[in-house]
Amino acid sequence: MVIITNDVEASRENAREKATGRFGAQGHSAPEITLGASIDLSSWAPLAVDTKLADIYNQRATAAQPLKYAEYDLERKQGDLERAQADAEKNGGEHWEGQLDYYDGLVADAEEKVGKIWEQVDALTLEARPYEAEFRRRPWTRAYLVDNTNGHVHSSMHCSTCNRDGSRTSFAWMVDYSGMDEDQIVRDAGERACTTCYPSAPVSILNQPTKMFTPDEKRKQEERAEREKAKAEREAKKIANALTPDGSELVVYPEPPESGRRQWGESFKTERAAVIWATDQLMYAKWYGDREQDPARTKAKQDAIRVVAEAIATKHSRPVEFVLEELEIKAQVKNKDLTKKAADQALAAAAAKHGVAR
Repeated sequence: MVIITNDVEASRENAREKATGRFGAQGHSAPEITLGASIDLSSWAPLAVDTKLADIYNQRATAAQPLKYAEYDLERKQGDLERAQADAEKNGGEHWEGQLDYYDGLVADAEEKVGKIWEQVDALTLEARPYEAEFRRRPWTRAYLVDNTNGHVHSSMHCSTCNRDGSRTSFAWMVDYSGMDEDQIVRDAGERACTTCYPSAPVSILNQPTKMFTPDEKRKQEERAEREKAKAEREAKKIANALTPDGSELVVYPEPPESGRRQWGESFKTERAAVIWATDQLMYAKWYGDREQDPARTKAKQDAIRVVAEAIATKHSRPVEFVLEELEIKAQVKNKDLTKKAADQALAAAAAKHGVAR
C-alpha cells in the first residue's frame, strides 16, 4: 500500500518560481535520462502494473522526504546572500568580496543538494511513465482510501469531494483491488464507499463494516491485537499461578473473629505464596506446641490451612488429605526434622496411600 498526494509536482512548480544563485536564476529542470528500450506491458495484469507503480511511488516519496527542508535551507541561504549583497552595495569596500564569495558558496552547496534530490525524484517519475501510460491505454478499476479517520474509498483521486479548499487529499492506494470487479470493491469498502464515486452502491452494503484500512489503521489494529494478546497471556499466567479458577486472590482467616471487629485475613495471589504460608504455620505450630492456650485461635489456623489444602487439591485433582500430608512433610523439612531423602520417601508413601501418581 502506498500513500499518494500531488505534493511532489506542486513542490517542483514552486522551485521553478524561485531565483537561485548569486549571478542569476536557475530552475530545477528534469534531468536528461534515457529510459532505453520501451517496456511491453500489454500482457501485464492490472495488479502487476499497479504493484510496480506503487513501488516506484514509494521510492519517489522516500527520495522526496528531505526536499522540503533542503529547499527551506536553500531559501534561507539565498536570503543571507541577498542581505550581504545589499550591505556590500551600501557600504562598498573590497573586503565584501570575500563575504559574498562565502555566502555564494553556501547557496551553491544548497542548490547542489536540492538538485541531487530532484534528480532522484525525476528519475523515478520517468521510470513510472510507462506504467502510467499503460493505465491510460486500457483503464481498469482502482480503489483509493482517504488517509484519515473514517476516510472514504474512491474510484480515483479526482473525486469532487476531495482536494477541496486548496488542501490536497492524501490517499492510501489499495493496490490489491486494481482490476477487480467494482461490485467487489464496493462490498469490501462497505460503509466507506464514496457515494459520489459509486452512486449505485446498495444501501445494504453501505451499512456494512469495511474491510479496507489505511496503513496507520492497520498498525493500530496490530498494536491493539498485541496488547490484547499480552493481556491474555498475563491473565493466563495469573490463573496458572493462582489457586482460584478465575485467578483472583485466595483469602483465608487464620485468626478467630473478634466481637465488633472486622476479621483479619491472609490473601494469596499465587499457589507458591499460599504453600509457603501454610508450611510456615505448620512449622510454627510445632515450635509453640502446647503453649498455645487459645483453642479458637488454633482451630482458626487449622481451618485456614485446610482451605489452602482444599484449593491446591482442587487445582491439581488430588485428595485433600494427601495435600495436607505433603504440607506437613514440607514443614518438617523446613524445620530440619526430615532430610530430603526421608522427605522423598514419606511423599512416596503418602502418594501410594492416596493413589496419587508422582
